[in-house]
Amino acid sequence: MPIRCLSAILTAMALFCLSATASDTQSKAYPLHGTVIAVRTERHPGSTPVYTDSNGKTHGGGIIMVGGDVYTIRTPDMDYDVSGHRKDKFTIGEQVDFRCEHGRVFLKDGDKEKRLTLEGQRMRDQTATPQPQH
Repeated sequence: MPIRCLSAILTAMALFCLSATASDTQSKAYPLHGTVIAVRTERHPGSTPVYTDSNGKTHGGGIIMVGGDVYTIRTPDMDYDVSGHRKDKFTIGEQVDFRCEHGRVFLKDGDKEKRLTLEGQRMRDQTATPQPQH
């Protein structure tokens, strides 16, 4: 009886591991393909936290400027505005493969991926060229 129970547990564990591996592979797909078409620098004021050091002196509470580069990635249907860390640099005209999940953008970077913040997205105007009026 214990051998059958152990066999059933091992089979269930194997099936669980296989299903987890399949879902991980599926989530790493990069279905969106686009081109970096613009970059802008955004700055906004932020504040530093107030704290008291071990000598009883109060520090912080100042205003600083925070922000970074925001890139626009164009796909056939949408434009995506993304921001990342200082080390995440792109050039205009660069082709990228990516996916969007829960307010994040994951860009394929060789064998790795870059995790960026989705700042905004908008539908592209589908009119190719204006027709001349007669």
